[in-house]
Amino acid sequence: MDLEEARGFVTHINAERGLFPGFYSGHYIKQLLGTGTDPILAECWFWLAQYGPTAVVPRNWKTWTMWQYTDGAVGPKPHTVKGIGRCDRDKFNGSEAQLRKLWGAKAHHKGERPIG
Repeated sequence: MDLEEARGFVTHINAERGLFPGFYSGHYIKQLLGTGTDPILAECWFWLAQYGPTAVVPRNWKTWTMWQYTDGAVGPKPHTVKGIGRCDRDKFNGSEAQLRKLWGAKAHHKGERPIG
């Protein structure tokens, strides 16, 4: 998807849902934006796909919200999940309560089954 298509997509989501979606990308968005910014895409929270020890965020966003730091082989450890094995791994830049709010999940109360 190029920048025009991405703008059209997130604008459509915003018009239908009343909020901007998360924007997942890595090297490609850095290549497309270069040193520039995009005010429409900047409305989205940013999910960075970058396998390495440090998250490098395009200047379009102040920080990452989610960071996919490994594909299960490349990038910092851990690469595995017990019972699953090698897989993509992500970090959230915030607290569990903030993550639940982002996903629109109800808070976990004693006796309820947790999400995930």
